Amino acid sequence: PICSPCAPTCVTEFGPTAGSPCVFPFKWAGVTYKSCTPWTFGGVNQGKGWCSTKTDVLDNHVNGGGHYGFCSDSCSPSVSTRPGISFNVPEVNQRSRLRQDDAVRD
Repeated sequence: PICSPCAPTCVTEFGPTAGSPCVFPFKWAGVTYKSCTPWTFGGVNQGKGWCSTKTDVLDNHVNGGGHYGFCSDSCSPSVSTRPGISFNVPEVNQRSRLRQDDAVRD
């Protein structure tokens, strides 16, 4: 496959956007995440890894629209151990869309 490195490394397993690819990096509350991060907002999902599935042009998580999901165990790396600290993530294009300012014009 020509674009196998472009495939997302993590797809949400459950949550509002189950089955959607995670968008890395994403920024939440002033911290940049390069992998799933533990849910700290209480409830039955406390401690489970979550990720953003939609970001703005500055990589900020788009809040308020259910644009997140919980990561499967197959996500690599699975979960950041501390906010802002993550394991090595391959430097590949993991974005599901090309930002306009990233386009190359001839």
